[in-house]
Amino acid sequence: MKLRFLHTTLFFIAGFLLQAQPKVFRGEIDVRSYDFSHGIIQMEGEWEFYWKKLYFPEDFKLGRVSEKPVYTKFLDGWSAFEKPASWLDPQTGFATYRLVLKIDENTPQLALYIPLFYSNYELYVNGMGVESNGNVGEIKETSVPGWRPTSRVLELKPGENELIVLVSNFHHHKGGAYKPLLLGESGQVNLRRNFGIGASFFLAGCLLIAGALAFGLFWFNRTDYSGLFFFLFCMSYAYRALGTDEYVIHSAITSLSWNTALRLEYASLYLSVLFYGYFIRNLITTKIPTVFFHINAAISTLAVLSLFLPTTTFSAFIDYYLIFLIAAVVYVSIMALLSMNFTHKMSWFTLSGAIVLAIVALMKIGVHLKLMQEYIWIHFIGYIVFIFTQAIALIIRFGRNLRESNSAAAVASKSRAEFLNTMSHELRTPMNAILGMSEFLSKTELSATQKEKVSTIQKNGESLLAIILDILSISEIEAGKVRLEKKPLSVEECLRGAVNLALKERQNKPIDMEINIDPEIPDRLIGDATRIKQIFMNLVGNAFKFTEKGKVTINGQLHNATEEHIELHFTVTDTGIGIAPSKLKSLTKAFSQEQTGNTRKYGGTGLGLSVVKDLVKHMNGSLEIESEKGKGTKARVLLQLELPKVTLRDESFVPAVSQEIDKDLKVLYAEDNPVNQKLLVMMMKTFGLDIDVAENGKVAWHKALEKNYNIILMDLQMPEMDGFEATRRIIEDVRTRPIIIAVTANASSADRKKCFETGMNDFISKPIKADVLKQGIVKWQGLRKYLDENDERSRVFDISS
Repeated sequence: MKLRFLHTTLFFIAGFLLQAQPKVFRGEIDVRSYDFSHGIIQMEGEWEFYWKKLYFPEDFKLGRVSEKPVYTKFLDGWSAFEKPASWLDPQTGFATYRLVLKIDENTPQLALYIPLFYSNYELYVNGMGVESNGNVGEIKETSVPGWRPTSRVLELKPGENELIVLVSNFHHHKGGAYKPLLLGESGQVNLRRNFGIGASFFLAGCLLIAGALAFGLFWFNRTDYSGLFFFLFCMSYAYRALGTDEYVIHSAITSLSWNTALRLEYASLYLSVLFYGYFIRNLITTKIPTVFFHINAAISTLAVLSLFLPTTTFSAFIDYYLIFLIAAVVYVSIMALLSMNFTHKMSWFTLSGAIVLAIVALMKIGVHLKLMQEYIWIHFIGYIVFIFTQAIALIIRFGRNLRESNSAAAVASKSRAEFLNTMSHELRTPMNAILGMSEFLSKTELSATQKEKVSTIQKNGESLLAIILDILSISEIEAGKVRLEKKPLSVEECLRGAVNLALKERQNKPIDMEINIDPEIPDRLIGDATRIKQIFMNLVGNAFKFTEKGKVTINGQLHNATEEHIELHFTVTDTGIGIAPSKLKSLTKAFSQEQTGNTRKYGGTGLGLSVVKDLVKHMNGSLEIESEKGKGTKARVLLQLELPKVTLRDESFVPAVSQEIDKDLKVLYAEDNPVNQKLLVMMMKTFGLDIDVAENGKVAWHKALEKNYNIILMDLQMPEMDGFEATRRIIEDVRTRPIIIAVTANASSADRKKCFETGMNDFISKPIKADVLKQGIVKWQGLRKYLDENDERSRVFDISS
């Protein structure tokens, strides 16, 4: 039973697929026994043909046609009847086509799909004019071209029905029919027509969306031109979707002339091929020589330029261009297959889309050259597959490029961080000597002129140091590596310290300075004192820099407080030159000043306010600047700091801190720079201490094994063994661990973090100031003394925490 059912099914399918369609033979077609549910009939056989004659239905009815007809295939051109002198001569003229259609009473309602003719026609059915496109004439002046497919339901009668088509051509290189007439049941024909129109709109929409996607990908990565060329291809081919096949643009824009429409149709083809060629060249790396794509572009460009010639001339080139296109498609497909990297998934999408487009293109060319029938469903599905696969390929390529860019950016960021870190060390090391020696020199007996010169050295050295600090801050901010310390601080001390650092900008100007601190602000808060000083050093420095006379005021107010945090509101006001309101938005951008002339007149890099804005943001605050040209500037800063936590402590375990340095301290300084060695020895002598010096980390490690030091001042970058390795070995090998303080030109947050992770106890950045060094030693000498007195506990006490 099952086997019989299978045989019946296969027989039915075979009969459905293999049923022969009626053919037009010697001017007749008989459809009386044809089942139209099996498909639409292509009426492309032998029609009656009358060259250089326009016979109307009444001519046949009244017997005015005495000559015998010539039977010719409907799609054959007119070259056999009007042989051109050269390939450029057009097939101009006019002719009559006639057909007898036989039906019976059982034949369903039939409709006719009428495609294009070169270049106009009139259709008559049983003596009645049912459709026309343009005006048919015997001379060019009376012949008006038309270019619009259509469909018509036919009023037929059982028996013989007469179809007459009058065609004239004086505007195109070819004459006659472009595609065959399609005869079918009216529902089928209307479905075919509606599907063609819908497919045109859908395809155009997909192309526009894919083009927009491609342009967006190109906009984000303008070094990859594949997205740009695919966008241009989609835009040009979107016109072909609407301006060819069903020619929906002609139906929508009735004022569009045939001459203009034909030029736009050809231009869209030539430009599509040009853009798609360069899209393929940029999308995949193949063995295809670049010169091939340039040749393709040159030929396509010449074809575009030919559109300025008369229509009968430039339309002669299209067949030769399509032959070139066939060769190009085959060549590119073969070379792409041979050179494709099949291990990459993008290659599969690219190749599958390109092959599908090549198949569709070859089929379309075959239809145009009348070598094969048109399969509208295959064309539509092929176009959709092509658009989808190429869009996926572009997205994959964009993702790959983005990953590579991010990887390259990460490498570049790391290299830049390492470079800035090295430069910081190399700049801060000589700055340490310059500022340190000038400070010592300023305390000696000098003449007024000498003191002025020493003061100039110090001020310019501090200015250079501030610039270095801003550059490093920008680098840390951009890299997302800003780490704020949480240590006890005094707001008033931070503000006064910032003012002292900014006094170099005041110079000898008649400017008064006033600091007002709200008494309700607690004496001790938790935050990053160094960053707060940097914020106000820049704000006060700018106030001094751009004020010639008058007053600079700092006001600090308690804004809000909770159990854990406190918000402080500060204003820095000056009476300087002010800022134009239009320039305020760009003022906090890096390397920005109100005017480029300000850099020459007042100096500075334009980094200060950019650093301030980002640091304030990291403190959960905000920065606002109010100003008016000639009326001064007011900077408003809102900062959030932590309130100190009250905890119970073991008083017996906390050593008393003396404010004077213990003269019995044993101190070792590890430093490879002779000038810095000499400078720090001089500083220590002013504290009443004689210290030992090690020229690198390896020597420092050996000396720490031989002598029980209380404090070791450790540089980081040294030959043979750096400060990190020396610290690790000292902590591991020395029985009584010393306090290790990093003294280095590497001043970034990452360097600080690495120092503490290695086991160092404190961090002093270069250039070293005597008071900072003294505070660091005083802070730790009490703990060191306590550990020495309780040696049995020092082995387990974690002083790095």
